[in-house]
Amino acid sequence: MYPLWLVFVGQSLLSSLCIMMFYQWLDARWSGWRNLARLYRAEEAPPGKMFENATFFLNARAYRGIGTIAPNSSGLYVELMPAFRVLHPPLMVPWRYIKPINAGSSTEFELAAPFAVRLRLTGPVLRETIRQMELHSPDWRPVPRRLAG
Repeated sequence: MYPLWLVFVGQSLLSSLCIMMFYQWLDARWSGWRNLARLYRAEEAPPGKMFENATFFLNARAYRGIGTIAPNSSGLYVELMPAFRVLHPPLMVPWRYIKPINAGSSTEFELAAPFAVRLRLTGPVLRETIRQMELHSPDWRPVPRRLAG
């Protein structure tokens, strides 16, 4: 028989793990990561410049300081830190499936697929992504945003 405190700790850890897994499952669905992973799952990180501890937004979900982003000649590589990678495999989205969109004073990206996922980048990551799009994507200029009407 196990001591009572050990049983309590084990149950507490198990319930915390279940809650964390449920949250990760919801997050992967609501942010669009799950759908992107079906099409653009990356096997390994590409060579080149990596922006670690990057902040980015997928749809309305903010990933603050837990991402690694690498814009390169093949496309846009995105991954989360290992602790947050459960149900969020690394992604490599080719440039031909990324459309820049004017969003007020900034530029967002629509990751084109059978569904639309909005990606917002900040600072040097945004500038490097636009620079790589200029070099490797034939249609890189932001598309004007349509007004709802």
